[in-house]
Parts: sequence; structure tokens; C-alpha cells
Amino acid sequence: MAAAPAFALADRFAHHDEPIRAAIESMTGARFVHDRLEELGWEVLIADAEKVSLSARQAPLLPQHRIHATLMTFGRPCPVTDLFGKQGRALLDRFEIPEPWRSNVTASLEPMDELDRQQMT
Repeated sequence: MAAAPAFALADRFAHHDEPIRAAIESMTGARFVHDRLEELGWEVLIADAEKVSLSARQAPLLPQHRIHATLMTFGRPCPVTDLFGKQGRALLDRFEIPEPWRSNVTASLEPMDELDRQQMT
């Protein structure tokens, strides 16, 4: 976030009654922007670019972790090597998982299905 846009954004919220919390990327001038926004009453964090990048790379793993956690909750450890391949999907379809956990599994599969569709085009 460049300094000028940061201040323009800050001005838009100058009379906002709620506390404002923001995160800015660690960059040249970040400390200046941080301090200026704090002067305006904002709670400002500076994000470590390396950690943010690591989080972005791990994001596709989150649905997998949710599904595995749900299976373990109901005593269903994954006996296949690829839970998201044909055998794994068939296994997930057969498992009786009560709501709302079944919907959580289904919702966790959706972004993975979308990635598969994008790779096919």
C-alpha cells in the first residue's frame, strides 16, 4: 500500500466510530505508513511478506486438513493414499458423516474440484 492511498483510505474512515484494524505489507516506507495510521487511531500490524507468502502456498492444503480432521473425529482414518482421487472420493461418498460435518466435507472439496477444472482447461 503506497503512502498516499493509505492516507486517502484513512481519511475516508476518519470519523468512523468503530476501532479500525489493518495490516500492511512489510515494504519500504511501511513504518511511516504504520505510524501515520496509528496517529489516526488505527491498530496497524505489519505483515511479514515471507510468512504471508508461506500462508498463501499452504492455503490449498486447508481443505485437505479439514476433511482429514472430520474423518478422524468420526473414527474414519484415511486408508487410501489419495483421498481426493477416485478411490478416495468413493470412500468419502460411502462414509456416513452426520450434518453439519458432511456439508463441511462437501464444501472443502469444492475449491479442489475448481482447481481440477481449471487445470483441465
